[in-house]
Amino acid sequence: MCINLPIYEQLFYLASKGAALILSNFTFFVGILGIFISIISLIKNTKQRKIENTFKWLEMLKNTITDEHLNTFKRLYRANSPVLGAKNNFIFDDESSELVEGMFSEGG
Repeated sequence: MCINLPIYEQLFYLASKGAALILSNFTFFVGILGIFISIISLIKNTKQRKIENTFKWLEMLKNTITDEHLNTFKRLYRANSPVLGAKNNFIFDDESSELVEGMFSEGG
């Protein structure tokens, strides 16, 4: 600051420096606030996207799985019941049995 300047110019100079300092602090605050809002939005959008993908996947399964698939699953679930004595095999209604390894082996 120049001492040779009139007092009103010196006051204007000081006021402009103070305003610049306040403006730079305000800009910094707005920047930090923007970062936090962006991070929160990213987290919420990610959760929403996961939920939407889950519903799309469930709808795809609903459209793909038929009653025949469900009946096959029920038959295998009941055949693998420990109450029937099935430990490492499937026991079907017609008293036939098949090992678990045979059900899930390649080409089985």
